[in-house]
Amino acid sequence: MLPQIVEHPQLGTGKLLKTYMSGYEWEVEFESGRRFRLPAREFETDTVTAWQQSQPSSAPALTLARPAVLETDQFRARQTLEALRFGIVPVQDVETLTIGLEAESVSLNRALARSKERGGDVQAVIGDYGFGKSHFIELAARRALRENFMVASASLDLLEVPPGKPLEIYRALTAAMRYPDTHARGLRPLIEKAREMPSVARQFVDQSPVPDFCPLSKALIAAADCPTQAAYDDLILWISGHIKPTPELKTCIRKPPTLYAVGEVARQYSYLLTGISVLATLLGYSGLAVLIDESEHYSLLRARQRG
Repeated sequence: MLPQIVEHPQLGTGKLLKTYMSGYEWEVEFESGRRFRLPAREFETDTVTAWQQSQPSSAPALTLARPAVLETDQFRARQTLEALRFGIVPVQDVETLTIGLEAESVSLNRALARSKERGGDVQAVIGDYGFGKSHFIELAARRALRENFMVASASLDLLEVPPGKPLEIYRALTAAMRYPDTHARGLRPLIEKAREMPSVARQFVDQSPVPDFCPLSKALIAAADCPTQAAYDDLILWISGHIKPTPELKTCIRKPPTLYAVGEVARQYSYLLTGISVLATLLGYSGLAVLIDESEHYSLLRARQRG
């Protein structure tokens, strides 16, 4: 009866050359020229059924059922156990699996409340390795999102996000920006929301003490009148700190303000983050929560690197 044409979901079409173990394993030469010995159950159901029908009645019935797909709760439970084996907690379960930290949680809730009432607050989490600082930062992010804050978080390291490079930190924060009302990340959802509410964008620009030199004000004005999608995309990347001005961007903003990369420029990015927070409140959010992890890397910098 051999060879018979068979079909494998990944390897494609081939010729069945031999069977082993009463048909439980097949040796197949595929069109690519490669030859493999594989379990028969890996092949397409129609292929296996056709082979069984071509065999004498004594041929064993092969089990074609694939492993059952786990229910969502089962998958999450296994994911949680696997994460705990590595000493971490899945972010979606960070509140459920927080043990202790009662005093810290009270302090966090108080800080979020003060931010709404007074316009800002600062918290520092200090502890030894393994204390759960990163866990607490993710807990803070979840609480802030629940309280209608936008959340921007970054983890410092000496290579990709060095503490002495404000532009790199700003870039990491804008890339990871989260929203309470959408799964999208980055500055694009905020700019698009402002674009849909021209009165809010004008109010923000009017409140700026130096609108001609404020990158965010210039971006909001330009976003309403970008001639092409490419120009608009470059505008988002530029205000997020990811690219320098391009020819497409300059069709929206003739002279884009400079986003400085070197020197004592931390104040510029602090100003930009403050502006993003103000815009967020004008658009109906509670504000912007900025979360910095691994900040102890600052102590590893030389004096001249600290700005």
